[in-house]
Amino acid sequence: MIFAADLQEILASETASATPFRILTLLIFLAAITHTLLAHHFISLSKKIRKKNKNLLILSEIIYFLGEIEIVFALWVIPLVIVVSIFHGWGEMIQYLNSRVYVEPFFIVVVMSLASTRPIMKLAGKGVHVIGKFFGDSARSWWFVILTIGPILGSIITEAAAMTIAALLLKRKIYVCHPTKRLAYGTMGLMFVTFSVGGVLTNFAAPPALTLSRCWNWDLMDFFGQFGWRVIIGILLVNVLYFFLFQKDFKMLKKMPHKEEEVLESDAHKGPVPIWITLVHLGFLAWTISMAHYLPIFLGSYLLFLGFHQATRMHQYTPLNLKRP
Repeated sequence: MIFAADLQEILASETASATPFRILTLLIFLAAITHTLLAHHFISLSKKIRKKNKNLLILSEIIYFLGEIEIVFALWVIPLVIVVSIFHGWGEMIQYLNSRVYVEPFFIVVVMSLASTRPIMKLAGKGVHVIGKFFGDSARSWWFVILTIGPILGSIITEAAAMTIAALLLKRKIYVCHPTKRLAYGTMGLMFVTFSVGGVLTNFAAPPALTLSRCWNWDLMDFFGQFGWRVIIGILLVNVLYFFLFQKDFKMLKKMPHKEEEVLESDAHKGPVPIWITLVHLGFLAWTISMAHYLPIFLGSYLLFLGFHQATRMHQYTPLNLKRP
């Protein structure tokens, strides 16, 4: 009864009154949520258009852009800015924007762009490949290694980049062997969970961790001490549990193809990446991570990296991938 009375009082107050401004901003928010839920339809439509008519490449890219989850709310900020400016004035809107902190979003764009470059992706993929062969070349050993090393790798090169490598390896080592539906869907679900928690091993790989590290003033060791070792134990436990749970499914897998394939084979014509280029990329990545809280420094360093990327474009993905990996 007390809660009902409080709720009625809140709804009757001026704070909860349905003003035109609040109605419009609510509609914009609902539109952004709806857009988020429909994002995958834009991606599918973009692929269909690209297959049917290559002359509509620009339209296909625009529709694909609308399906990018990361930019959905950024797009709907545009009508929100217009509404705020109409009701409260351009000056107040600019003052509000200037009062916000944009270190995290800029850092996320920069570090994911660095992590998804060809030298970093090749190095990470080869690392997982070597560890996988060390534990045996069977499908079950590959399954366990990919789902264990992958999330830990994601704490260094970001979740999205590590998940891309893991998904490619799973496709070539597990899904080509025609797994059962239980193993196929169970592996996908397990991958999403383990990679999500793997991001809190460090204070920079996941956007929430990056935000909290600034609010709490936590560094890398603080995060690893509080969450990291627990996350590693959790990943190992859940993978061991499902490893034994899927034993029958592993036995039903068809024989793995003999031909060894690269982690990223679509660019094999470019040849191996020189070691010195990989080391420079690792240096830029480490420097950016260490300067995660200093926007002018890591953004300025990124501009230098763009020049290096252009100079070594014969060993890079062309153009630089600003989409999620």
